Amino acid sequence: MVERKRAVKGQTGHIALEYVLVTFVLVMFLFAPVTDENQSVMGLLMDAIRDFDTNRSLLYSLP
Repeated sequence: MVERKRAVKGQTGHIALEYVLVTFVLVMFLFAPVTDENQSVMGLLMDAIRDFDTNRSLLYSLP
């Protein structure tokens, strides 16, 4: 049986804090307004997907 080493007392729980911080930064990056029109990165991505879908649908409708 493999024995696990116990973590140093000061190191326990730091992963949860890092996870929360990285998640917060990612959410702020995606949803905070970045353009002059107060549009976020997620909004820009959604507009790009809509434009692509419109163009793709037009190409598929051609004979």
